[in-house]
Amino acid sequence: MAGEEEELRGNAEVHAALAAMLYSESPKQIDRAETQWEIAREFDERFSNLDWVKQEKHWPPAMQTALGNFLNLK
Repeated sequence: MAGEEEELRGNAEVHAALAAMLYSESPKQIDRAETQWEIAREFDERFSNLDWVKQEKHWPPAMQTALGNFLNLK
């Protein structure tokens, strides 16, 4: 079960990144981005904390900015 839980956490990161990129590339895709975000948060709510993402994940600056914009809906 522990391996399965770790696998789901990895999926959370993919969904969070996809949400950020969808919104960053086209704010008109907010519905798709929000769907991906809901999936990410089901598995790991820590992605809602941009500081955590910056410290614990190795996302490039552009992705961090995209996530920040998504979280603040800019």
